[in-house]
Amino acid sequence: MRRIYAKEGCPHSSKVLAFMAEANLLHDYSLEYDTQENREMIKDRYGKVMFPACEFGDEKLMIESNDIIKALADEHEIDPNTLVAFQFIFGWPESKRHTMYKTYMKVRMIQLFLNSFSRIIVLSSTFLQLIKYGTEKEGSLDQLMIHLAALP
Repeated sequence: MRRIYAKEGCPHSSKVLAFMAEANLLHDYSLEYDTQENREMIKDRYGKVMFPACEFGDEKLMIESNDIIKALADEHEIDPNTLVAFQFIFGWPESKRHTMYKTYMKVRMIQLFLNSFSRIIVLSSTFLQLIKYGTEKEGSLDQLMIHLAALP
């Protein structure tokens, strides 16, 4: 099983691992973290210590995150542009992420409005029923308060 070496908190390691996770490739690799032993191995094979590092072949160790992603994509015939979560976080320019976020916020505001609007309708309907009930029976103000308190 090939190994991928990652450093916790490293944005380049996060980028490669996010690609591998969304492309469903993590099961093919043993994930190794930044340890003194792994640092020495990477330095012996590459000449310097950098993360992430990915094994390709017997002795080949690839270091650059974009090169690792390209090699994995080519090997597994995956188009990184089709991985929406990966592209949203790492691939799309800031302007596109901002546009997507604004669109999401508009949809969310509409959802909140409709949710609030439906509650108003339920409250109005209940209120009208209670007013009708109140004209028929005495002590309805207490009943009205109890029903209003019970509504979501």
